[in-house]
Amino acid sequence: MSKKFDSKHNTLLHRKLRERNISLHKNLLEFVHLSVSGPVRDLNTANHQLLQSQVTLQEAATTLHTLHKSLTLLSSRLSDITSSAFLSNIKTHV
Repeated sequence: MSKKFDSKHNTLLHRKLRERNISLHKNLLEFVHLSVSGPVRDLNTANHQLLQSQVTLQEAATTLHTLHKSLTLLSSRLSDITSSAFLSNIKTHV
């Protein structure tokens, strides 16, 4: 031990108490570290998965928006084609 204790506090009992206190302190620190590090790791993992889900949802929303614009344009063009006089000039053989 690096600390010097006067003779009345340097008995075998005091040395054993100091050893046990040091061991208790070490065990408590380890317990707290393990109790906190696992949930922190779990929260970090959940946060990472949520961020990945958010990116996926944003990509899906962008794709759906593009699809909606394309379908609107297609619908407009199809309407133009079906309403024009061009189709009445086509003769079909039955």
